[in-house]
Amino acid sequence: MDRDASFVRDKLKTPRAAAIAGVIFSTLLILIDVLIRKSIPANPLGSATELIEHSKALSLVLRLAPFSGIAFLWFIAVIRDLLGNRDDRCFATVFLGSGLVYLAMMPVCGDCCTGTFASLGNRTREGHTVGC
Repeated sequence: MDRDASFVRDKLKTPRAAAIAGVIFSTLLILIDVLIRKSIPANPLGSATELIEHSKALSLVLRLAPFSGIAFLWFIAVIRDLLGNRDDRCFATVFLGSGLVYLAMMPVCGDCCTGTFASLGNRTREGHTVGC
């Protein structure tokens, strides 16, 4: 039983796991970027109704972002495991720190977007004009 567990553990530490995590992260991030680009109007001074019309796509973006973050964290963990004792402590600290800052900023940006959409939605429902 221990031999099978160590075999599986060794297989999970291969560069294939890093490749899978990287592909999942990049695919989700590209999908998120494309949805954001198609959902936000080209005219920043336009009305808020254009933005609200694409709220379903933007809601999907906000739901996909945590999964992208999990894949990114997995990618960082596998890369750090592959480097093992060969990396420098400073490099490892900067690598992990920058990854954690990136992951911490994803929900912050999502919360800012959610608040903006909620305020725009309330203003247009109340009959106020939003935009120029």
